[in-house]
Amino acid sequence: RAPCATARGASGASVVFKSQAEGVAEYRAVYHGMQAEVDAEIGRVIDHLKQSGDYENTLIVQTSDHGEMLGDHYMFGKFCYFDGAVHIPLIIRAPGADQARGTQVDRFTEAVDIMPTMLEALGLDIPSQVDGRSLVPFLNGESPSDWRREAHWEYDFRDVIAGKPERDFGLTLDQCQLSVVRGERYKYIHFPGLPAVLFDLERVPNEYGNRADEQDYTHLVLEFACPVCTRTRPTQPSFTFSAGFCCLYNCKPYHLNSW
Repeated sequence: RAPCATARGASGASVVFKSQAEGVAEYRAVYHGMQAEVDAEIGRVIDHLKQSGDYENTLIVQTSDHGEMLGDHYMFGKFCYFDGAVHIPLIIRAPGADQARGTQVDRFTEAVDIMPTMLEALGLDIPSQVDGRSLVPFLNGESPSDWRREAHWEYDFRDVIAGKPERDFGLTLDQCQLSVVRGERYKYIHFPGLPAVLFDLERVPNEYGNRADEQDYTHLVLEFACPVCTRTRPTQPSFTFSAGFCCLYNCKPYHLNSW
């Protein structure tokens, strides 16, 4: 562990250099502090709804657009395929959903489920072209038998200005994409122009150890690759974050909480 060192910047201001461990710890502390601030502000909204008499008639959905690696896998931000980048809150408080109040649902959800959920909760029709499914059955204490067994998302990492990933990996613009299938045990990442990645999360947790090249896993790579190629069309790619969701606090991946 390296000691801190102090130097003078060009403006004369003092610059403190910290060890990597200290920098990560400080970054995480700041991030969790911002989470606490968001939690407090949501509390203010809920207090206002209760004071105005609208609380029991209001559908509340707490979620986010992406996660944060916070130093895991030596990464920060959201631009990767690891769970930390897409493992985000989904907490719903629905009027009249007393049977499921305070429960946690251990099933896979995706961002595309939010709109149909809100439409059904408001008593509106869900358009037939919507890809997601309403979560209202879970809010009513039900568990659909035909619910999805995995989450899917896609990511476009092309750089149309600098072209860095294109140069580094020898890819075309259209090849700079990836598709993910995340199940309870296995996680498969498909690249059009790069080798696939397969994690066995039961054998080695936390997304370590690519098994895609191991003979014992060949059948799984083929099993995952076929539906991925069916979902994505190279001639008309659709790069949207259809991310798995979860409650932010102390839970397994991709939970739905109801309060």
